[in-house]
Amino acid sequence: MAGQNEVMVAFEILLKEIEAVVEKLKREGAGELNRGNYRVAKEMIDHAERVAAFREKIMELKVEWQKSFSQEVDETAPNREPTGASPRRPKLERGLNTTPRESYRRPILEALVELGGSARAYEVAERVYEKTKDRLTVADKQRLNSGEERWRKNTMWCRYEMKNEGLLADNSPRGIWEITPAGRLELARLKKEKVYCNFNC
Repeated sequence: MAGQNEVMVAFEILLKEIEAVVEKLKREGAGELNRGNYRVAKEMIDHAERVAAFREKIMELKVEWQKSFSQEVDETAPNREPTGASPRRPKLERGLNTTPRESYRRPILEALVELGGSARAYEVAERVYEKTKDRLTVADKQRLNSGEERWRKNTMWCRYEMKNEGLLADNSPRGIWEITPAGRLELARLKKEKVYCNFNC
């Protein structure tokens, strides 16, 4: 298992480095915008979005690797579990509460419908954040060892679970999330019954 664990460490290092690049580009883009250099600012922000999209692909590869090969429990990535068991959640500091993972179902499905039925992972995540940011807890916004915030990791987990349930397509191109007819029915049910939602629904 040593080699497999080394791969997981490599994924985490890469994700941290990419996250640092994204944050740097966003800061510099905001600085150029404040100075009135709109063309340069747009180029930098566009670059940051492309890097963020690449980060999402790496995250999906990390999930795929761990599902297929890793036997170790890692607090920053999905892990293979015994049949019928739910994936373990990242560890929380004592006294902190995190939003239940199922609460991301409706925001994800709504985001996909609003984006035309399918979209890049980072576009969905940004839309989900806009829908949930006022209700995210301190624990949700904590950064994990990989450098990503817990809410984003739980969004990835929720997407994985909904894909297994047939609510999201499992044959869409890598990095693209797509709602299925069953997912649209589930969204209608969630809106009607107002379940699985700790956010503004």
